[in-house]
Amino acid sequence: MTLTALAIAAAMVAPHAAPDTAPAGDRHVGRAIARHARDDLREMISGPAMLILGAGGVAALAARPKDRDVTESFASSRAFERALEPGNVIGDGYVQFAAAAGLWAAGHATGHPRVSGTGADLVEAQLLNGVFTQSLKYAVRRPRPDGGRNSFPSGHTSAMFASAAVIQHRFGWKTGIAAYAVGAYVGAARLGERQHYLSDVVFGAALGAVSGRAVAVAHNSRARLIATPIPLRDGFAVVFIR
Repeated sequence: MTLTALAIAAAMVAPHAAPDTAPAGDRHVGRAIARHARDDLREMISGPAMLILGAGGVAALAARPKDRDVTESFASSRAFERALEPGNVIGDGYVQFAAAAGLWAAGHATGHPRVSGTGADLVEAQLLNGVFTQSLKYAVRRPRPDGGRNSFPSGHTSAMFASAAVIQHRFGWKTGIAAYAVGAYVGAARLGERQHYLSDVVFGAALGAVSGRAVAVAHNSRARLIATPIPLRDGFAVVFIR
């Protein structure tokens, strides 16, 4: 996935390089990628991002005493598990990345800048989220409910919430609410599969929301009021940030 991701990232920023001045286009592409990475990382450690991650961390700690009970309750019903099964596909990081890259390619090929721009932001959000999610997984190495490894945080949940944050910023609340609802569905699916505990899902949602927000804020100069839902043990809180 890494080589493909870098290739698509290079293609995404290439059209923004100075078209008439640069025989050395590779240098322009390289600078654009470096600039995007710098801006994204700056937003990842900004005050609003730390607020969301802090809230997510507190919520995850509050959820820990109920971790096993919640996972077992989601996984105990076969019918419930079957109903949640599509969420395991929807939230897969490779699926999210491929869908984002496809959206960018379609918009670029048909001359629709809003579509290609949305796809570019989604691709970048998945790359950023993947780096932070996988780094945490290998640093924490929490066992999964089914005996596997690297449970914390939930990568499926973080991937979907990263996309949801970009979608909400690009298309507004009505579409954003639907995208966040899909994120919650993905998180429930991971519980039903015994792949994660509730605290994994809660912090994954916060991390994904921060990753998507970082890209949306870094690359758009419009007024940036982003509402981020943070799952709590008994419901959701919504954090409004710029």
